[in-house]
Amino acid sequence: MRQRTLLALLAVTIAVGVVAGYSAWERQSRVSTELHAGDLIFPGLIQRVNEVREITIGDAKRGFTIAEEEGDRWVVREKGGYPAQPDLVKKAVVALADLRSLEPRTSNPDLYERIGVNEIDRPGSEAIRVTLKDEKGGELAALLIGKVRQADTGVRPAQLYVRRPEQAQSWLAEGRLDIKADPVAWLVREMLRVPRERIMRFEIEHPDGSRVGVSRADGKSEDYTFTGLPAEGKPKVTNANGMMAGLELLIFEDVAKENGIALDNVRKATIRTFDGLVVTVRCGTREGKPWASFAAAFDAARADEANVREGNDKGLLTRAEVEKEVAEINARVAGWLYQIPDYRAENFIRTAEDMVMKDAS
Repeated sequence: MRQRTLLALLAVTIAVGVVAGYSAWERQSRVSTELHAGDLIFPGLIQRVNEVREITIGDAKRGFTIAEEEGDRWVVREKGGYPAQPDLVKKAVVALADLRSLEPRTSNPDLYERIGVNEIDRPGSEAIRVTLKDEKGGELAALLIGKVRQADTGVRPAQLYVRRPEQAQSWLAEGRLDIKADPVAWLVREMLRVPRERIMRFEIEHPDGSRVGVSRADGKSEDYTFTGLPAEGKPKVTNANGMMAGLELLIFEDVAKENGIALDNVRKATIRTFDGLVVTVRCGTREGKPWASFAAAFDAARADEANVREGNDKGLLTRAEVEKEVAEINARVAGWLYQIPDYRAENFIRTAEDMVMKDAS
């Protein structure tokens, strides 16, 4: 991390710990394996948090690496280098530096399993192993995180069992340490946030060429115009409402590089806003799960027709704001495939039959 990256956090969260940690580091300048109740688990780490360039996390099932790139940008390598949440990364590093021992626990390897601090390659291990490394790959800290005895309440920090891998002694420790062994939990998972009030038209094209569309004249209206529905069908307004909210706070469940990945039964949804944003979604299935790609475009004619002014009361964006939004969306989603929740994917694949009441007479 860059020198300025963590200083603000450290000043607030571990100001007292700096003094205690430095004293402990002075006493243990040769990295003694001996700890005492109240000591930092990693004496001296506080002074080196800005050297962290890589975090490896693993459990008995999987492992992954979070690495820093230029510009304080953190990515998860095993997810194709997709961006990680920088604040979450910083919080984890600071929490490790501030973790304190409360009481010594077992140093008998036969008893590690009881508190979950076995090495992750041991049968039945429930531990999470986290390692911090510097830019040359040197190890700054490594920890086996076991069972939680007391969860973080917000007022009181968590109490959990831990062990440094190179030491036999395990500890009950205290700190605000929350390390997830799921790589997706570290990613920036929000893809799009387009309020439903901006959506003007939503059209879906199916592989057979059939289309179904929903449009409206006002962003707060549920008075929809439907296209592609059976003449005798009564439109299902609830599904139309869902489609209009289809890009509102869209969060993915998994992500992969788009290169070479083919989806089955792909449908194309085109969503247009009143202020000139156009989002194209290609949604299909991969191993039985819904996956989709996204792309944004700018409809200059629509933006000019809307002629949105700053400070409008309809939640619409100005021409310049939409152009900026398009660039930001494409910078974020281009080249990626996203696994999205089933209930969100439904909005991008609805058929004409889905859009009419089944009991209509």
